Amino acid sequence: KENGYVSLQFLDLKESEDDKDTIYAKETYETIKKCLDNGYDLKDICVLVRKKKEGIAVANYLSENGIKIMSSETMLIDNSKSVKLINNILRLLVNPNHLEVRINVLHYLANTFNVEDKHTFFNQNLKLTIDAFFEGFKPFGIHFNTKEIAQLSLYDSVESIARQFNLLQTSDAFVQFYLDLVLEFSQKNITGISGFLDYYENKKDSLSIVSPNNQNAVQIMTIHKSKGLEFSVVIFPFADLEIYREIDPQEWFPLDKKLFNGFSKTLINFNSDFENFGEIGQEIYAKHKAEQELDNINLLYVTLTRPVEQLHIISKIDNNLNELNSYSKLFQSYLQTEQQWSDSKTFYEFGNPKREIIPNEKSVETSPSKNIISVNKKEHNIKIITKAGYLWDTNQQYAIEKGNIIHDIMADIRIKEDVDFAVSQALDNGFINNSQVENILKTINKIINHKDLKPFYNQDFNIYNERDILTSSGQVIRPDRLALKDNHVTIIDYKTGLPNPKYEEQLDMYANYLKEMGYIISNKMLVYINESIIVSTFN
Repeated sequence: KENGYVSLQFLDLKESEDDKDTIYAKETYETIKKCLDNGYDLKDICVLVRKKKEGIAVANYLSENGIKIMSSETMLIDNSKSVKLINNILRLLVNPNHLEVRINVLHYLANTFNVEDKHTFFNQNLKLTIDAFFEGFKPFGIHFNTKEIAQLSLYDSVESIARQFNLLQTSDAFVQFYLDLVLEFSQKNITGISGFLDYYENKKDSLSIVSPNNQNAVQIMTIHKSKGLEFSVVIFPFADLEIYREIDPQEWFPLDKKLFNGFSKTLINFNSDFENFGEIGQEIYAKHKAEQELDNINLLYVTLTRPVEQLHIISKIDNNLNELNSYSKLFQSYLQTEQQWSDSKTFYEFGNPKREIIPNEKSVETSPSKNIISVNKKEHNIKIITKAGYLWDTNQQYAIEKGNIIHDIMADIRIKEDVDFAVSQALDNGFINNSQVENILKTINKIINHKDLKPFYNQDFNIYNERDILTSSGQVIRPDRLALKDNHVTIIDYKTGLPNPKYEEQLDMYANYLKEMGYIISNKMLVYINESIIVSTFN
């Protein structure tokens, strides 16, 4: 711009290289204050950096000194304490004994609810069983039930956690973005909590909320992200990039196939020794250096062309100008060419720093972020009956469907303590309604307390319900229940209606395949679920 303004500041970092980040951040802060004094707002200013760690250093310093900032790093949802809490609760659902995660959850509670004696609080809660661990949250008004959560889908689980920990009482953009992320993931994937946690861990450095453009705050972004954008004021700290410096660069070098067992190329570390590898080495060296130079000069070009009104460059003093291999040397060389450079001078400016034209502020209508309305499903009191036996008013169809439903519920029962949970899940899923619960429970209790079956519904056995087994012939079989102990297995299958010889043949088939797998068959049992429970046992 014809009436624009440019400043160049050169810092003396010879004896303070270790404090480089702090010195650059402080000078950035001082430059921002000058811009504010000259008529600019925070929202007019953008700080451009090459590396994320440089942006974080500037962001931290500005925040500590009361300057509002806006950057992709500060907008990351992983910076939200609420989001971290939800993730930690999910991790505990997957691994209840993870002490580090437990500590993080207790830290959150202690800080949020101002627990005075944190040492005692941690000692009392850290090594409890997982149910007792969450039970200890009740004094804080948090009622968390792991068994209820286990019945829910991934999204419903996350929403329930947010609701039970009172994270939805106010509008929280980070939590809302997180819930949207979980919903999107669950619509595309079926891997559940563990799969989502892996996904989040891989993506967390790029998951940030969208911030409103009219926010009065200094923007901080990398040069790459600024391509195509313009800002009234650009501040460019850390302007001392070494143009030819790389971390562990490598190049492919051609080989004679005859001498190297058919290999035509090898990957070797790139350094000045390449020039000693003949004409080919010299060509590779020159090409690599030219590409480095082009990339970094293009980066500088992008930076210097982002400002509309003012550009502030913050670099360092470099006394050795024999080789122009850094941004700082290029800036100093330019000033020498223009006969402006002086060894005793560290600040240079061109133009008028005062803002000449104050833009008309356009009124922007914004709608506040709305609170999430989250209600426990149980409070909806809505059930969808999906079984035909409860839709058709016929005793025969009812009896058939009742047997099928009990068969389905039994698949969720490993031991007798699982009965209430399994029936509750069937109720929540709409397989049964409240009027049928008592009858269903009665029938199931008859099964698990039957004298022949009772031993197989305790923790003495490893239980496998409705597991697919691929046989040696390629056939897939699916016994209703296998009870394993010391390589001995009891096969249990549930049936309805009258006994049928083909059911026994089916058990024999299961037994033969399990024998092939090396198991010893202890019992084969058919359980007929009718008005009474009949158990037929075959050895």
